[in-house]
Amino acid sequence: MLPTVAARGAGSRGILLENSGQKWVSTDFKAGDVLVFLALTVHSGLPNLTRNRLRLSMDIRTSPVAEPVHPSSLLPHMNRVTWDQIYAGWKSDRYKRYWERLNLILSSEDPLADR
Repeated sequence: MLPTVAARGAGSRGILLENSGQKWVSTDFKAGDVLVFLALTVHSGLPNLTRNRLRLSMDIRTSPVAEPVHPSSLLPHMNRVTWDQIYAGWKSDRYKRYWERLNLILSSEDPLADR
């Protein structure tokens, strides 16, 4: 395992490859391409160098409902907005805060502590 350090971005962790014998690799993607990998795969995105095109990414995470979840995982990413702001203007309450209707086991352990 490579050691991690505090970093900006999702997960707040980064990898230092200096003196590890490892190097980053990349490939070109076209519109509509999909990349799928496990959560423990070390990954990074390169800057979008196009001037007139927006790059979108989507992060989908799943876990068994019977497994503990840390309360921070139930908050909007990076806490830049609140759920009330996200849900403003929704016509239906059906999917709002759907996890509150589940019998989730909340964990007090920091999910990043052992990284």
